[in-house]
Amino acid sequence: MLADRRESLCRSLFARMQQTNHKLHHLLPPPPPSPQDM
Repeated sequence: MLADRRESLCRSLFARMQQTNHKLHHLLPPPPPSPQDM
């Protein structure tokens, strides 16, 4: 289905955006603190 394909594309784009060298990284809110950071 088209929606499934769009969902997976969004996921892969989002994963790429989470890398700090991505040009759209500044658009993301900072990630929530993870348990191992406590």
